[in-house]
Amino acid sequence: MMEQMTGKSNGFVRVLLAIGLVLLILAAVITSIEYCAKDSGWLMKEYERLDINDYTGMSNEDMTLAFMTMVDFVTSKSDSMNVKVNCFGEEVEMYNETEAAHLYDVRNLYTGVMWARACCISVAIIGIAVFMIVEKHDRFRHLSKTYLICFAAVTGFFVLIAAWALVDFRSLWYAFHEVFLCIEGSTFDPAVSRMIRICPERLFLDMCMRICAIAFGICLIAAAAAIVYLCVCSKDKKVYYK
Repeated sequence: MMEQMTGKSNGFVRVLLAIGLVLLILAAVITSIEYCAKDSGWLMKEYERLDINDYTGMSNEDMTLAFMTMVDFVTSKSDSMNVKVNCFGEEVEMYNETEAAHLYDVRNLYTGVMWARACCISVAIIGIAVFMIVEKHDRFRHLSKTYLICFAAVTGFFVLIAAWALVDFRSLWYAFHEVFLCIEGSTFDPAVSRMIRICPERLFLDMCMRICAIAFGICLIAAAAAIVYLCVCSKDKKVYYK
């Protein structure tokens, strides 16, 4: 009876560990989003590569300034969307009221995502701590194996999202806005919206791919450490049994 209870207890903490590790990986993804959104150096190079100056009527410097003003507002670094740019030879206010209203919704979403990251990290810490306390044997081996399984599962999910983005990024972007934002307030005509002109589809596709690459790289380092540990353990056990 006691063995059954111990088995159930271990099963529960291992599930808790798996949940915690998945949330930790998601926290890494969110951190990558934050980093990429605030990287003005990459953004400037991306505008240079895209070469959309004739389309937007702005210089790369002004587009970068406008985009980073938007990022500062969304991330609550600034409470103002006021920024002037030179557009087709005329100095104008970059954002109109409709665009500002949309970005206010994005700001609320971003705040929620940051709270979600804090919750993910908290649950992950609790899950790992409980596992390390309750599990008595081969804790690090179980931890390494569970992480690799979680890493593979989350990677598989994001590979599907990446494939969707590469095949039809517009439908993915539309689905994202339909789920997380007001779709009607997210629709703008490029002919009258300077914000949409400096945010072409290719820019967001490249940024999404960069986010995935950075998050994958961070998690891959941990996966490599887990594999090395399991290999070392395996060799140690073979030596012991000999």
